[in-house]
Amino acid sequence: MSSEVSLWKILLKSEIDSSHYLPVTGRKRLKLLDLLPSLNTVGSGGQSIYENITFQNQLNMKGLKSATPTMLALSTNAGNVEFSILPAGIDLNACNNSTAGFLKTVDLTSNVTNILPLANGGTGLSTIAKGQILYASADDTIAATSALSTNGQILIGNATSGVPSVANLTAGANVTITNGPGSISIAANLSTLAATLDADIYNINLNASAGASWISGNGTNEGITVDGSGRVFIGDSTPTLPSLVAQLTLGGSASTALYIGNSSSYGNRSIKMGDAPSSTDGARLSVEGADGGTGNQNGGDLLLTAGGAAGTGTGGNTVIRGGHPGSGGTGGGLRFQTSKAAGAGTDSAIIDPDDNFHFLKGHIRYAHTPQTITGAGAVSLVTQITYVVTTGANALTLADGAQGQTKQIVMRTDGGDGTLTPTNLAGASTITFNDVGDTVSLMFLDGEWHIMGHYGVTIA
Repeated sequence: MSSEVSLWKILLKSEIDSSHYLPVTGRKRLKLLDLLPSLNTVGSGGQSIYENITFQNQLNMKGLKSATPTMLALSTNAGNVEFSILPAGIDLNACNNSTAGFLKTVDLTSNVTNILPLANGGTGLSTIAKGQILYASADDTIAATSALSTNGQILIGNATSGVPSVANLTAGANVTITNGPGSISIAANLSTLAATLDADIYNINLNASAGASWISGNGTNEGITVDGSGRVFIGDSTPTLPSLVAQLTLGGSASTALYIGNSSSYGNRSIKMGDAPSSTDGARLSVEGADGGTGNQNGGDLLLTAGGAAGTGTGGNTVIRGGHPGSGGTGGGLRFQTSKAAGAGTDSAIIDPDDNFHFLKGHIRYAHTPQTITGAGAVSLVTQITYVVTTGANALTLADGAQGQTKQIVMRTDGGDGTLTPTNLAGASTITFNDVGDTVSLMFLDGEWHIMGHYGVTIA
């Protein structure tokens, strides 16, 4: 009996099951499903290298991949899968150090023998005493100092040896050092300076709020002090410090309060106000004597005295001068004032810039004591007025005066005629005083006495 394979339906692999067979000879059949492969993992506890079988005969294999590619690499070589360990990427910290030879740390008490040298991170020393400090005694060499067993000892650089020395700080002038256990106290003591004290940009605070402090020549309360407002007082002989109302106050017992100049740099000096800024009048400088105290006391005089001469020299002049004129302006004159009330002055006389003398109030009076000539004699050139008292026919003389000098002569007592013969008299030779009240007024000009006015006298 035979069968013909004709128009058979195609059997897909996915459709094969246990009901499908293949015919063989001898009237036998072969189950088709038995021809397909089956997979089994033989080892226990391992990871299967296959995934499953699909379509009855398609084997699905797992891929190979390194979970730590920096430590383990995979590659294919001649049909083989090769595993390569990468030592440089192995992290020993991830190893189990309880059993492995790889260590996270080194136990120097049990795992290291001999002394760890400097090149390997050690010191090269086996022992170090209490209080010693390690230092580089030479290149790549560690040594220990002597023990710092004394209070205040420190390491101090030594340029001679090149290595530090153990020593204490040494106190210099005006410095006190106190060494304690673990401490060094350095205090300044300025009771005596050994060098110039340079304040640089800083101030010296005399702390006036706590009381007066002095820059003194002998340590006592005299010399220079400054109050809280910056007002300066200079005084000698331990003065009583007044309430300061001026920028600079001088006090003490010396009769000369201000002395200017010295022999090493001798020359003219000025006391001058600062010049005014633009478009501002110059400020006035007042020099004032002291007001009298209570109880009808007099005010203090203001005395200007020129320097005295030595030997045949001439004394210095007291010069009072007005200010110079500006461009196209007028120079200053001199004004003489009297005071009629406190704080007020009244012009009594003026010398204007053209050198004219103006008497504004009052009269010209000769307050000095007149000369009185009794009998014959010389008329004085020192006094302005001379009284003539004759005791008979008396001869009088008058020497030459100074250019512009004036002289008044009056007969007070008539005991006879008094005849005056000047050395040089313009237009005459003698002036005779005949009666009480006879008067002559003279002025010396160009080497001669000139009669400016007369009464009762006889001129011959």
